[in-house]
This record gives sequence, C-alpha cells and structure tokens, in this order.
Amino acid sequence: MSRYGARRQVEIVRELMRQERRARSRGSLLGRFGGLLLPFLQTAVFTLLFGVLLRVRGTPAGYLSFALVGIVAWRVYARALSAAAGSLRRSTVLLHSFPLPVHVVAAAAVGGAFGDALLSAPIVAAVVLLLGAGTMEPAALLLWGSTALLLHAIVALGAGLLLAVAGAFFSDVGRAISPLLAVLLFASPVVYPLSVVPARWQTLYLANPVTAAIESYRAALLGAAPAPASGLLAAFAVALATLAGGFALARWSDQRVRDVL
Repeated sequence: MSRYGARRQVEIVRELMRQERRARSRGSLLGRFGGLLLPFLQTAVFTLLFGVLLRVRGTPAGYLSFALVGIVAWRVYARALSAAAGSLRRSTVLLHSFPLPVHVVAAAAVGGAFGDALLSAPIVAAVVLLLGAGTMEPAALLLWGSTALLLHAIVALGAGLLLAVAGAFFSDVGRAISPLLAVLLFASPVVYPLSVVPARWQTLYLANPVTAAIESYRAALLGAAPAPASGLLAAFAVALATLAGGFALARWSDQRVRDVL
C-alpha cells in the first residue's frame, strides 16, 4: 500500500471516530456532557438501591465510589459493542467507495468509545479522591490501571469485531445488543462485589475479561484486592481468543460483507 493510501486510511479512521462520538451526543438531552453525567446518575440510582436500601457489604471502599468505577468501566464496554454492532451498516457508502478493511471500520467504532473513556477517567479519579475512598498509589495505579485498560480494550475490540460482522448480515443484532447488555450488566460484579458470588463460581466469573478488568480498575483506584493471577491469565486467554476469532471472521467475511451491504 502506498504512503498516500495508508495516510488516507488513517484520516478516514479518525473521521469515523469523530463521527461516532458526535452521533452519541446528537439529539441527546445532555448533549456532549451525557457521557460524563449519565454514569453519575446511574451510580446514584444503584447506590440508593444497593448501598442504602439493600445495604450491600463487602465493598473495599464506600459503595458510591465502588459502584462508580464499575459503572464507568461497564458503560465504556457497552458503548463500544453498541457502536461496533452497527458500524458496518452505517459505513456502507464508505466500504463501497474506498478499500478500507471492515475490521478497521469496526475498530474505529470501538476506538471512539474508548476515546470518551480517556476523557472521563480523570474525572472519576478526582471524584474517588474527593470521596476519600481511593488510595491512588503510583505503583498500583500503573500496574493495575494498565492491566485493566489492556484487558478492557482487547475484549471490547474482539467482541466488537464479531458483532460488527453479525450486524452487517442481520439487522436485528443492533437492536438486540442494548437489552442484552442491560441483562449482562448483572452477570458481572459491576454493582455488587465479587465476594457475594459463591466461591465455586468465582473462577468462572474471573474468566470473564470484563470482570477481571473491573476488578483491576478497583485495585488501581480503590486499593481493592486485585484478581488472582490465575483469574487474570484465564481472562487474558479468553480476551485474546475473542480478538483472534473476531479478526479472523472480519478478514474472512470482508468481501461478503461488501456484497451484502
């Protein structure tokens, strides 16, 4: 590929990421601030339900901070999958007019969601510090923060590629992803601690890369006990397998997707 072609692809990917971010705020009551404010509103609701009414115990910090970290991490993952599921259909004209691989289009949608996460991360850290719940030790922040982000990005990209291809062939994938994610939120310890899960199921829970990522974020920001090494290794294995499968499917179906769209 020529230098011009590679540079042109990079420009298109950047524009796709900008369009993805603009699309989420278009027609929204909260506009561009929705991505920052909605996690706090959602955290307030779960804090009232689980922290005040049900009095959930076993969280490593105050429930508000505990839930905030989990919800922000989950929302990034959910936005990435929702964006990827419809990314190829939204880019039909582009795919027919420019030889951009379908996996690049899907990756741009996922990247747009993680771009928002980078903006919200300092705000979440500041809130945790203001609430007096976080330790923010530099070593833990670097180790567990980078572990969480890497794991989070790998599984989001892998699952996003799978959903993008499925969404190109079946239009109802995009419509089904939001209610499915709403259910799956409770299958991961986003608003409840892992300690409430029966011990015999905890290994299976930690094999879920999203669970391991959230536990690592909490270790970085709240001083919580990190996930055991065996759980992290299993989570990375699942995440990498998902990424490999998503990439292989996208490469295999590249021309088929263009023919269908």
